[in-house]
Amino acid sequence: MLGVLAFAYQAADFAYVGGALHNRVHNILEPATFGLPLMTGPKIYNSPEAMILEKSGGLFIVSEAEDIFQILNLSENDLETIRKQTGNSSNRGEERRKDCMKR
Repeated sequence: MLGVLAFAYQAADFAYVGGALHNRVHNILEPATFGLPLMTGPKIYNSPEAMILEKSGGLFIVSEAEDIFQILNLSENDLETIRKQTGNSSNRGEERRKDCMKR
């Protein structure tokens, strides 16, 4: 079930997922469902989904403002590739979660 932010994600080109600059990343699954390129801080160890998305190129680790500006200046072709990678990775994560729930 998607929350209130789902309406914002539908209109967004990127999503910043909070928590990971100082503590640990919040839930990335909702924005990833929309295929958005994601940005967050470096503390993603608590989220296997975040680590998968980072490896697949759908999640960017940012530590300072300059990192965010570089990501926001990606070309449209790069963004489309990232959206596809993000969507594919989030679908695989959701399938694994459903399999675990069946067991």
